[in-house]
Amino acid sequence: MINKIILKIILGILSYKYFQYIKQNKTMNKVALAEEINKVLNTSKAEAERVVEALFDSIIHALKKGEEVSVAGFGKFSIKDRKARDARNPKTGETVKVPASKAVKFSVAKALKEAVK
Repeated sequence: MINKIILKIILGILSYKYFQYIKQNKTMNKVALAEEINKVLNTSKAEAERVVEALFDSIIHALKKGEEVSVAGFGKFSIKDRKARDARNPKTGETVKVPASKAVKFSVAKALKEAVK
């Protein structure tokens, strides 16, 4: 597992670079994230890719355990329980039962909102 301090540093770097991508109307993906980590940390490309994978794996692992993942200045990931409900098939009009489920919720931090204005 990645040390929490290293995780915060990496997310801070990535959020700054992500803001720059948003302002340029570009899409940032895992490869672009790994390239930015590679530039900042002066590591190999393979090491930077492992860092990105470890970052996402850590977030997923925490969410699976029911924990929240909060990154100051970026946002908070959490799990939201959805109740079972009845819905209507728009094509046939038939009522169908939608089972209970869990969904990932992301709450944007104020700093992130301000940065992308």
